[in-house]
Amino acid sequence: MSYHEKGRYAMANKHLAIYLNDHLAGATGALELLTHLTEAHDNTPVSDVLTQLHAEIDAERQELEHLIDRLHITESGARKVGAWLGEKLAYVKL
Repeated sequence: MSYHEKGRYAMANKHLAIYLNDHLAGATGALELLTHLTEAHDNTPVSDVLTQLHAEIDAERQELEHLIDRLHITESGARKVGAWLGEKLAYVKL
């Protein structure tokens, strides 16, 4: 593999790591928010939809974590904190 090809490979891996970490952070924030919304709408028809959506996003988050692990990508602590803060701000707005 040439130097140029190695550079392109490293750049592609970096972009993939960013994408997967962003996706994981979004899923984590969404799960937090859905937990609050489900509790707020307990015993309503909306609760069933929110519960199903939570299960689907949780399954996707688990798959993302598995993929990140298999690809030996480091999970971004900063993105996790950002997702947590974003969820808290969204919850306050609701």
